[in-house]
Amino acid sequence: EDRGLLGKRMENSKRHQVTTNSFGVLSVPIYDLKSKEPFRPYTQQTSGHSPFHSLSDNLLLKPFDSEKELWFYNYLHTYSKENHNDLQFHGYLKWVPAFKGCCMLDDEALQKTSFVSNPWSVRLHEGAEERDIVPRQRLYLVLENLSANFSRPSILDLKLGTVTVGNTNPNQKMRKRHIWKCGETTSSQLGLRICGMQVFFPNNEGGKYSYYGKYEGREVKKEGMATELGKYFHNGNRLRREVVKEFISKIIELVKFMEENNFFAFYSSSLLLLYEGEGEICRVNLKLIDFSEVYPINEGHDVKAVKEESNEGMLLGLQNILHYFKILGNDQEKIRIQPLDPSIVPTVEKPEKWWK
Repeated sequence: EDRGLLGKRMENSKRHQVTTNSFGVLSVPIYDLKSKEPFRPYTQQTSGHSPFHSLSDNLLLKPFDSEKELWFYNYLHTYSKENHNDLQFHGYLKWVPAFKGCCMLDDEALQKTSFVSNPWSVRLHEGAEERDIVPRQRLYLVLENLSANFSRPSILDLKLGTVTVGNTNPNQKMRKRHIWKCGETTSSQLGLRICGMQVFFPNNEGGKYSYYGKYEGREVKKEGMATELGKYFHNGNRLRREVVKEFISKIIELVKFMEENNFFAFYSSSLLLLYEGEGEICRVNLKLIDFSEVYPINEGHDVKAVKEESNEGMLLGLQNILHYFKILGNDQEKIRIQPLDPSIVPTVEKPEKWWK
């Protein structure tokens, strides 16, 4: 198994040279764990397949589950250090969480889920404990914690791409499942799908969160996408149009950057949006995450052809997000947004429809 191969090589050698099946030898920085305290479950996780843990307020532990994603983070980290003057390449660092290296942990170092309230975080952590899918030794990516600078982060995770799996992916069964899933959701039409959100509702009692799950996101239709996205910006009192406008300027910049991207083929990725839910301050952040379907555009390839095959789906998603956000941010637009209901718990168990 890929995870076992890479993890075992790191554990045994303690060197920076890591052998993978797909990318040969990677020179991966090994992060030095100084803390002896159990690492806490990350409480703000709105989507994903494996539970994250907090290494500190500023760093996250993401379980390794994709050689391509590790390669992508490591390549950005290594190349940017070695090529300080490559301004086009350095542009990627603005849109991607900072990568600090990798580490090995056993399950005894991971704290249990007693204080986690986000339903999807609870589902991931409890599922890992019940099914014992966390091995005694596991490899983790050490990444920037994007929610660290927010008191009460409201978070939206959007899957980008019309296919969400690359043509070169050797797992044909998985590829067929991804294509079917995209055809059943807004991914195939819009290049985007809601994967999860949490919205902070401020009130006199300290406030509370409302949640929206990925299975609710799969049921959204094209005609209802604007109002569904609008729920992310409604804090129970009003639609925060000033926050929408901040995101619009960032997405315009990101679209321009992705149009000029000549280094990577993005068959799929996700866009993570965060804003401060507490008070009236307008603080936002936006990053690309999830790079298991990102491939290098190798020298000698027809860059235009590769981009048309891969990046067009992701660009379509970004352009549609921009379209919907412009509607939501328009003070003259008469759009009725129903805020999330804090009493409703999103679906966390996979419905029968999605077991194909």
